[in-house]
Amino acid sequence: MSVTLVPSMNKLQLIAKSTKSHPASQPHIPMPLPLPTYRPAGLRLFYGFDIHEEWLIRFADQHMANCFGYDPIKYDASSKMNIARRILINITGINNLTLASGQVDETAIANGTVLEEPECSFVPLLAVCSSRRKSYDSRPSRAQFERLQELIGRPAKWWIECDD
Repeated sequence: MSVTLVPSMNKLQLIAKSTKSHPASQPHIPMPLPLPTYRPAGLRLFYGFDIHEEWLIRFADQHMANCFGYDPIKYDASSKMNIARRILINITGINNLTLASGQVDETAIANGTVLEEPECSFVPLLAVCSSRRKSYDSRPSRAQFERLQELIGRPAKWWIECDD
């Protein structure tokens, strides 16, 4: 499967020209985000994006040398995904950005983000918050979230935690 990066990633500016324009420099007022009414017992909900692992790896390959001075050849796929997350934190100011796993649904099937493992199937997620109070209360500002959504190239939604 070929994963293309959204056009905004190709002309990504990693250092803001002015601190006034960087989402992290704005006053932190959490974005409006209603909790879903359906909450499965014992499972968290994650608000974020289903993401191709290949997208994260390519993102890290393109930006890790400029951001951290890392040589992409020296890192495995798992490390690159975490480095991509750290780069996205630096760009957006979303400090609680996490990698998570969600249950398979129609959106993930349509986006081709389902991962099939011998034990289970799941959806890799890039989450900005969860339904747990501390995480939910630390959700990003609207400007921070919109910057991330622009980079990802599609809307976010609530995902049910993968329980396998």
